[in-house]
Amino acid sequence: MNTNVKTHRFVLLTVTVVTLAFLAACSETSLQSLLEGEEGGGFELTTREVHLETSDEYTLSARGGFKPYFFDLDNGVGEIDTSSGRFRSPESLNDELLIEVPVSAMDNAGATDTAKVLLYERLSASPRTLEVPADENFEANPITVWGGFGSYTFDLETEDGETATGVTGSAEFDEDPDDEDRMILRYTSPENPGTIFLSIRDELANRVTVEITVHPDDELRVIPSSKTVVLNGVPAPLEFQVIGGTGAADDYEVIVEPEGVGSVSEIEANATFTFEFTPSGEGTATITVTDDAGAGTEVDATVHVVTDEPDALRLSPSSVTVAPGSSADFSASGGVPPYDFRVRPGGGVNLEEIDDSTARVTMREDLPPGQANGSWEVIVTDSRSERVSSTLHQDTD
Repeated sequence: MNTNVKTHRFVLLTVTVVTLAFLAACSETSLQSLLEGEEGGGFELTTREVHLETSDEYTLSARGGFKPYFFDLDNGVGEIDTSSGRFRSPESLNDELLIEVPVSAMDNAGATDTAKVLLYERLSASPRTLEVPADENFEANPITVWGGFGSYTFDLETEDGETATGVTGSAEFDEDPDDEDRMILRYTSPENPGTIFLSIRDELANRVTVEITVHPDDELRVIPSSKTVVLNGVPAPLEFQVIGGTGAADDYEVIVEPEGVGSVSEIEANATFTFEFTPSGEGTATITVTDDAGAGTEVDATVHVVTDEPDALRLSPSSVTVAPGSSADFSASGGVPPYDFRVRPGGGVNLEEIDDSTARVTMREDLPPGQANGSWEVIVTDSRSERVSSTLHQDTD
């Protein structure tokens, strides 16, 4: 495990919990209406902790006791609907790195419970996927890491979240020379092909993974395999790298379809084989590269040419802690739909896509061995293969 030395400041807003509004709402409740709202079991907030970015929303959930439920907060940070528990974060954190907002809830019989909302910039990494050859001397393009809270650590894992042993490679953190609030993670390929997950965490146990596919050294690949460019004025050409395959530079054939979206240059032999794509019109272009003078294998890359930059892909909340047996909804926005949701690792939770932009993840009441006190990464991918992650935590109190 590697750790950087950058530590952020922590800002805690002390909040006085106000319950007068709750008591006033309950003062005229009749016994009959109280019993009609009985849910069974003790009253509790099933959402124990939720992490949001600015201008974001999330509904805190409760169960048991007697309905209706009432919600309140009293620090002037964000807003909450007192009957639904829908919380909306402010548009700005006023230069604070992290703000804590305690939330109180009461049922119709006066039972209370508390939760908290943390506001800060989401833990992020770019790129989220890498394709590299099985060459222990090959160093991939740097991964940029930012957001979250505190220092960063990483682990090399399998798809199931176990520590990787066969295909690993190596990685190390470095300072970003252009931005003191960001870190660079440099990854060097292993000598064996396979798939590895570089799992990055912050001090709040948020996680974001970079999926790394290690190809046989001689397998023909185009990097990147997908790219989006905005057709604004005279856009700069996009450079693609060709690795593997058979033949000299002039033995590789590059074509682009359909016509009118862009054009490609011939392959040049620099430190590696490269070519350029120059966009010319809106649409989706497929670039096909064939080696061995057109008689060998072929591989495709996709370029999405758009006239307007799409909104950044988002997934809300960025992190949430719930009780076993409870659910959390994750809502995607921005990017270019349709969206695809998945959870990593898969054990201990069930994922259900309830509409085109929302997935519900339910934590099992009886978590299997190895999943107790666990956390899961919820990943959304849009049609451009852009990815954003959130974290689901099990409440252990």
